[in-house]
Amino acid sequence: MAYTAAASGGAPAAVDAVSGDESVVRVDSAADGTIAFTGLTAGATVITITNTAAPSLIARINVTVTDFPALDNYGDLSARVYPDPGAVNVYEDEELSITFDAEPSLGAGQIYIYDASNDSIADAIKLTGETNTYGQRVNLNVADQLVRKEGNKVVIIPHSGALAAEKEYYVAIPNDVIKGALNSQTFTGFSPASKSWKFMVRPEHTAGGATITVGKSGASANFRTVQAALNAASSGSGAVAIEIDAGMYRENLDWRSSRPLTIKGKNGGTNADVVIAFENCDALNPGTSGRPLFLINQNAAAVTIQNLTIENTRVKMNSGDQAETVYFNSTGGTLIAKNARFVSRQDTLQIKGFCWFFECYITGDVDFIWGANDLALFESCEINARTDNRSPSNPAYVLQARTLANKKGFVFVDCDFTADENRTGTVYMARANGAGSSVSADGWDSAAIIKSRVDTAKYASAFWNKDGKTIYPGAGSVNCGLREYGNTDSTGASLDTSGRDGANYVMSHEEFSANYSTRQTIAAGTPLASLVGDASYTP
Repeated sequence: MAYTAAASGGAPAAVDAVSGDESVVRVDSAADGTIAFTGLTAGATVITITNTAAPSLIARINVTVTDFPALDNYGDLSARVYPDPGAVNVYEDEELSITFDAEPSLGAGQIYIYDASNDSIADAIKLTGETNTYGQRVNLNVADQLVRKEGNKVVIIPHSGALAAEKEYYVAIPNDVIKGALNSQTFTGFSPASKSWKFMVRPEHTAGGATITVGKSGASANFRTVQAALNAASSGSGAVAIEIDAGMYRENLDWRSSRPLTIKGKNGGTNADVVIAFENCDALNPGTSGRPLFLINQNAAAVTIQNLTIENTRVKMNSGDQAETVYFNSTGGTLIAKNARFVSRQDTLQIKGFCWFFECYITGDVDFIWGANDLALFESCEINARTDNRSPSNPAYVLQARTLANKKGFVFVDCDFTADENRTGTVYMARANGAGSSVSADGWDSAAIIKSRVDTAKYASAFWNKDGKTIYPGAGSVNCGLREYGNTDSTGASLDTSGRDGANYVMSHEEFSANYSTRQTIAAGTPLASLVGDASYTP
């Protein structure tokens, strides 16, 4: 390879060039401003370029050398790679895979996809340190998640948009990137010279209408990935539904269209049949808009999630552990979740605007429901405090409300508050945010626990934890602040409220009947009123 060093004005610059590792890259010459170098063996190093007239002017070229096998001959690959060699009508958002004789090991480097028409590199997928784009979430850090092992199988996720319609591609893998046996042969990679793993992408596909389908296999689905379906759904008008076949979908998601959207597992399945699972967190992509698995942004008007699981797979590492499954960042929009599971550890759900969770399962360990919301109704849900992976004795906090001033905030009705059996640390319903005041627009500690069942062996009798901060408002009332009514333990015995913090308010039966006895009374005056129907909570 050759690089050119130019002085101001464009004339060649006199330079010296030194390889950081001459066993990997040899510098051949640096005459007349042209630096020529040759790769010698697989590895990585840096070539340092110094302007001989001004030694303080230095440039560096990072060089990675890959070493492909000269040939590859593993016999019949039709049952070993997906798509099959010679396959046509391959989806542009397809996962690729290789099934080895036994569990392989992953080394380092990149897997390449070449454009067969001109032998240029169409995509290079690194085993670690990767980024990918999801909708308008550009270059999210995904670490090592584009290449993964599943038993004997290695699964490869091409970058979003890397594969184009009606183009032929082939896969090339350098030596030592994957180590294993394939058809009883030692696997040394796929050679770009042999082009043994070729496939053709299907013609350009557009999905319109009111329903878009996603499936892991077969030719009937519109797309293989949920994000491709979201991209297609973002244009057009009228309500649109994305129906997802059973399977595991490993990706981040992005939605910011005002078009009414329903995203659901296909009818007839359980919420465990369709799983969208990926790791994202503050350590990978800092900030509330970077770290959620599913970002639903400001323009979203009406979103429904139904019959599926969303799991952020982050395992806590003592830093950067905030890891939302969903961030609903639409202050005027509505989010409805029915028969859905939301699984993470810290900050599982961050919600704004107006939300209704019905017959859902939500689990986490610290502030796993939170946000600057107006109203969020959790009805007939299981709220589970899971065990902190670092220590079962660590405390858990279900909620940190940062509700808009004078709003109802987080309302839990007919819910089960549970905890993992091996958890020994105390569980609190909520901990104070400490940012609320009489003049603040949000940050209020506003939550109601109503006619719900609480595992008193795990949950603190005090319910609320100040966490060294001030609860605001300092005294709850019927429709704002910390309040409760008619809760029991798991045996049905009424809870003793005498040990609560002074900010807690216990409603009378008359106050409950007038303000919380039906969905409509809870949602009155909000966009949820026309969406939730009616149901009575009266004994």
